[in-house]
Amino acid sequence: NKQKVDNPEDMGCLSQLQVECASLMRSKQYKSCEIIALFLLSSQDKDSGRVKEETEDLATTLEILGDCCANTSQHNRAAHYYKLAAQERHLKVASTSFLPNKHWEFDQGTSCLSLAESNLRFKECRSLIAENKREQATSILERSFNSSKPEFRTISMSMELGNLFMSCGRLNDAIQAFLDALSRNPYIIEAIEKLAVLNAPLDHVRDALQDSIRVKIHAKKMKDERDKLERQREKLAVLKNKNSPAGERMENYNEVADADKSHLLLPIEDMIVAHFQSHQNMHRAALLKYKELDAQYPNNIYLLLKIATLQMKCGDLYASEMAFARVRQLDKTCIDHMDQYAQLFQRRGAQAELNHLARDLLELDDRRAEAWVCLALYHQTNGDNENAIAFIDKAISLDPRSSFAFRTRGSILLSENRPDQAAKAFFRANDINRDVANYEGMVDSFLMQEKFKEAICAAKDAISVAPKDPKSLTLVGVALAQTPARREGKERAQKALRKALSLDPLALRPLITLVDIYVRKEDFTAAIDLLKRAIDNVNRTEDHDLLHSKLADVYTHHENYADALTHYHTAVSLNPENYEAQRGLENLEKLMRGLDEHGVDQHEDDYDEEMHGSVSSRDADQVGRGYH
Repeated sequence: NKQKVDNPEDMGCLSQLQVECASLMRSKQYKSCEIIALFLLSSQDKDSGRVKEETEDLATTLEILGDCCANTSQHNRAAHYYKLAAQERHLKVASTSFLPNKHWEFDQGTSCLSLAESNLRFKECRSLIAENKREQATSILERSFNSSKPEFRTISMSMELGNLFMSCGRLNDAIQAFLDALSRNPYIIEAIEKLAVLNAPLDHVRDALQDSIRVKIHAKKMKDERDKLERQREKLAVLKNKNSPAGERMENYNEVADADKSHLLLPIEDMIVAHFQSHQNMHRAALLKYKELDAQYPNNIYLLLKIATLQMKCGDLYASEMAFARVRQLDKTCIDHMDQYAQLFQRRGAQAELNHLARDLLELDDRRAEAWVCLALYHQTNGDNENAIAFIDKAISLDPRSSFAFRTRGSILLSENRPDQAAKAFFRANDINRDVANYEGMVDSFLMQEKFKEAICAAKDAISVAPKDPKSLTLVGVALAQTPARREGKERAQKALRKALSLDPLALRPLITLVDIYVRKEDFTAAIDLLKRAIDNVNRTEDHDLLHSKLADVYTHHENYADALTHYHTAVSLNPENYEAQRGLENLEKLMRGLDEHGVDQHEDDYDEEMHGSVSSRDADQVGRGYH
């Protein structure tokens, strides 16, 4: 493939000036290379009656010019030269292969006739993508490669085509492109990740993996045969089996292992299962699988990041923070998922750690969205939501497909009491990656706007995405609990919340919502018992102050001021920054001194307002701490 001038190791078929250009390209002297190539192009074009054999030289020169322009960010110009080079290669193959006349006409939709032409089309598309001409690039890739021979499509082309299809919402086509890439090489982990995000049929993914294993086995078998023949040539002057039919060498190709996975060097099948479990919101099962892989491959940054993000989704925030810290200890230059690490700091108000992390990430690469999300979270922690929004918008401009950035934007807008705009951000986050956390934001936004029907619909959609996830059941309960409906709605809310607690007894959000329902019904005994059991059973000490504060609220409402005072003091001693407990304690002291002219009635109004807003708009570090 002498056309691969950007990696010019095999220069046997190049002219002397082209060899010099290749040397300059290898030295990254692109401007000088471009000037020499222009001289070369001029000498090749001066004779319009050049013979067909010279077409190859012209195509190579045009490709050199395209590579020079691409490496100096002249992407429109690069695309122009690549297109001309592809046309030259197409016409040469057509003229020497006695193809029908229609193949002599070249356009962007013509099928490729050689791997060299295919590579040029791919380079042209990458240049167009760099100029944000995605629709044009998608059209060229799709029309060219779908009608071309499979051997003319490389893994890079399939992956690029899949990414283009994803960006324009053609998800089924994207799945086919990523499956094609995986069927060529079982170690294309990025293809596996994209297929999991797209919720591709798992059996199709496994079939593609089987195909790629067969290809690997067959390639190894053919290599072993070639090596064996070479050894025989060294020993024998004449090789009797030299002309054995190719069919004999291929006979076992289709019988090779029903993809014997022992030929894989890594547990790819386990990784596929873990990825799909994670994106199907089976977080605990996925976490267990990744921990098994971590036991086999300790200190693996890729696995540790997966474990950290899943622990975060499962509510084990301390373990998640420790896993992220371990990643930073192993590799301080790692940026992947560091925005989620920043969110852990933001939740516990760790401003110094947030500031340090944001500074490190920006110094490493200020073109990554994670760095700007981290900076946005730092400003949000300082109460500067205006700058937080500006920085999160910067992150989104750098990575328009960052679901986490859109979700963070929604959370900031929600804290600003702008639920209509927040709902749009959560919807966009969910459009990129359907996740229960995004549905939580949508439900909270709708409830703040008193759009109860939309909130219930979003909660039910979350159930369809993650039917066994207690968080999705909680959303249904939360939406029904706040909806002004008949008695059956409240009963259904209690049923959903109890089921969520049966699946995750340590989850706070369904517990707090259920307590609020009991208080509304004046079933104080049930509310108090539920909270006391939670205090005894919840292992996360960072949650105890919230539970004590809530129990004090219930005691106050039940006019048991002595026990309420005890639990408010306990909550404040556990967490001096628990402002809900501080406010409750101040109100209680006024009641006990008889200084509140509104008395208990005013406290009841305060509780009603708090309950109505607690599940929908209160900060995640309070009611939703067990889930967010």
